[in-house]
Amino acid sequence: DAPNFKINRVPIDDLYLANAEAFIPEPEKGSITDMTVTSDGLFYVVTTNGVKANAFFKTHDGGEVKALDIPVSAGALLLSAKGQKFSEVWMTATGWVTLTTRFRYDLETDTFTDETMSSKPEYPEFADVVVKEVEVESHDGAMVPVSIIHKKDIPMDGSAPMLVYG
Repeated sequence: DAPNFKINRVPIDDLYLANAEAFIPEPEKGSITDMTVTSDGLFYVVTTNGVKANAFFKTHDGGEVKALDIPVSAGALLLSAKGQKFSEVWMTATGWVTLTTRFRYDLETDTFTDETMSSKPEYPEFADVVVKEVEVESHDGAMVPVSIIHKKDIPMDGSAPMLVYG
C-alpha cells in the first residue's frame, strides 16, 4: 500500500506485522531509497525522480523529522553505520557533477566531515557547471522531470544552443 515505501516499526517482543505502526510515512514526493539505525535514531534517504537525494533523521522516540543539509548536491546517497549501539553514521554522495564523496555526520553538532577513503581526482572542467532539477508539464498534464546541466555563465533565455536527450 506504499509504492514509494514507508518505514514501519514493531516492538521487539511483538514481531507481528499486523501490529506495526508507521514510523516514517510514504513520502508525498520521491521514494525512500536507503535507511540505517544508530543509537540516536533512524537516518533515511528520499530520492526524487531518481536524481535528487535528501537525507532525514528521526529519533527513536518518534520526535520530529529533521532534514539534513548535505554539503553537496546529491543524485544518490548511501548510508552506513557501525551499528545500532553506536552514534556514527556516514553518507556517500554522488551526482551529475559531484564526485563520490563520503561524509561522516555528527548529529550533536549538525556537521558533515569529508572522510573520503581515497584521493579525489580533479575535474576543473566541472568547476563552473550548474545542475538544476526541474519538472515541466507535458502535453497530457503530467509533470516530467528534467535535468538541466550547463555552464553557470550561460544565459537561460533561449539564446544558447542545447542538446535534448531522452
